[in-house]
This record gives sequence, structure tokens and C-alpha cells, in this order.
Amino acid sequence: MIAEPIVQEIVRTLQDADRKTFDQLVRQLMHARRLFVSGVGRSGLVGQMFAMRLMHLGQTVYVAGETVTPAIGSGDTLICLSASGTTAAVVRAAELAHRHGAEVVALTASPHSRLASLSRFVAHLRHASPEGSDAVIRGMPMGTRFELAALIYLEAIVFEWIHLESIDEATMRSRHANLE
Repeated sequence: MIAEPIVQEIVRTLQDADRKTFDQLVRQLMHARRLFVSGVGRSGLVGQMFAMRLMHLGQTVYVAGETVTPAIGSGDTLICLSASGTTAAVVRAAELAHRHGAEVVALTASPHSRLASLSRFVAHLRHASPEGSDAVIRGMPMGTRFELAALIYLEAIVFEWIHLESIDEATMRSRHANLE
């Protein structure tokens, strides 16, 4: 397979993800009044893809920093993506969400970071730090492992949600953008 070394690294990263935390996170997201997503750079793009899937699931979801994002508050959940757990804009969003009574959840490679300390649930994607651990595979730059692992982890949440709620493809497709 062309991408075998990359796939193997992503599998290794996800094998250690805690199933209990995953299940709790799915329930947290399913019961939130509204969902907000925060991430910067490529992690932010992964977050935006997840936000789109949440919308396809029928959830009210916003991407932090967009002009149409309303105020966050009690009953809401902010999903933060940051490999380092120190990305300034993401940590600031978590601090503000916490201050306004919202729940914060984090996907991070740094379970002892400031972001993690602000979060109710921490999905720890091990060895996915932008500080050089991706060098295990020559040519896999910076946070690639974290971003790919986060994408698959979040898609697994969508998969679980679809099965728990018995949401069919036609229903999701009916919510897909049609102004394209």
C-alpha cells in the first residue's frame, strides 16, 4: 500500500485512545444545546470538517471566530483541537467558554496542557505533538499525525452518533449544502 507507514502511525496513535472517554465525549456532544468548534491552521480545518458533519447530523453548530457565531453559554459545548494544548487562540476560546458556563472538550497530544486543564473531557491522541515526534516517518511534517488522527477520531464520533440515533444517509444528505 502506498500510504502504509502513515496509516500504521495513525493506527498506533488511535489504539491508545481511551474508549471510556470516547463514549463519554459522544454523550456530551449528543446532549449539548449547541456545539462550537475551535482550532487553528490544519487542526482548525479538521474542526471545520467535523462541524460540517455535526450539521449533517442535525446539530446546531458554529465555528469559533466566524462572523455568524453567537455567544456561547450554559448548556453549550466547545470542542477544541490543539496538538500542543497551548495554541493561544484555542486556549483563549476555552477560557472564555469556561467563563460563560459552557463545557469544554479537547483533542490534544498534551494531556497536561492548559487546554486540557480547562476541559471536561480530554481525548489524548498520544505521540502526536508538533514538537518533532512526527519525525518517526521521514517526510511527515509537523502536526500531520495529530491532524490525521483527530480527523479519524472525530469521524468515529460521527459513526457512533449515526448508529446510536439511527440516522440514515438520506436524512444527512438532505442537510448537505445546496448553494454550491
